[in-house]
Amino acid sequence: MNFNQANLPFVINPDVNAQVVVIRVCYQWMINYNYLIIDPQTRAAVIVDPAWEFDKLNATIAQHQVTLRGVLLTHSHADHIHLADRIAKTYACPVWMSQIEIEHSQFDCHNLQALELPLTHNNGEALSVENLGSENLNSEKLNSNASAPTLLNPFTIEGLTIYPVLTPGHTPGCICYWINGHLFTGDVLFAEGCGLCRNEAAAFQMYDSLAYLKQQLTPQTRIFPGHSYGREPGQLFANVLRENMYLQFKTKASFSAFRLRKNQSKARLFGFS
Repeated sequence: MNFNQANLPFVINPDVNAQVVVIRVCYQWMINYNYLIIDPQTRAAVIVDPAWEFDKLNATIAQHQVTLRGVLLTHSHADHIHLADRIAKTYACPVWMSQIEIEHSQFDCHNLQALELPLTHNNGEALSVENLGSENLNSEKLNSNASAPTLLNPFTIEGLTIYPVLTPGHTPGCICYWINGHLFTGDVLFAEGCGLCRNEAAAFQMYDSLAYLKQQLTPQTRIFPGHSYGREPGQLFANVLRENMYLQFKTKASFSAFRLRKNQSKARLFGFS
């Protein structure tokens, strides 16, 4: 696969070397990875999918002497939203989730902000990153029931430009967040696999979402998932692309058949590390 950075929708800011702090949190048998992303110049930070251990998260924020400016939620499952409301109230910061996920799950919390689908041009084409500043825009949103993977409108917190990528499949409104060469994938993409899908339609969506990521990401992108099955978070996408079997399927039908195969081992599905 050939990559041309000039044609990709994500723009790396060479002046910001975003720091990623990996936080492993647990509740009984459940193990999640939360991430604190820091702008080293301003000490502003955002946190991804805070859950389970409030004191640990609070101590990490204090240890790194940052100002928490927001919570990024990849989707609405309990192990990814557990502390969103408490963190938002404690730090008086907004919480972001896709509008589709909010509507589907009816999730709500303090200071919740919906990440909407992109604006459209007058000709109906989706707005791209390159022309966010265009004056010739139609304020009408795309159909809120759209299920194709797509880049949502980027936003900036201090020196951190955050690119939300709608990647449905695990849930209807799953989002990955790309921040200066790092992709935070929740339950969409793991180093070792991908998230569960509830039925064939969802598996088809997941296939499309993974195909979109394969098309858009450079080999140097670091992947930070919500769970690990043995490999440390922050794997190069080049390695994930080569070694993750779920990225090797050539058709939706073959991907769906494997993802939904019967008698999958629960010990392996939930064998977090």
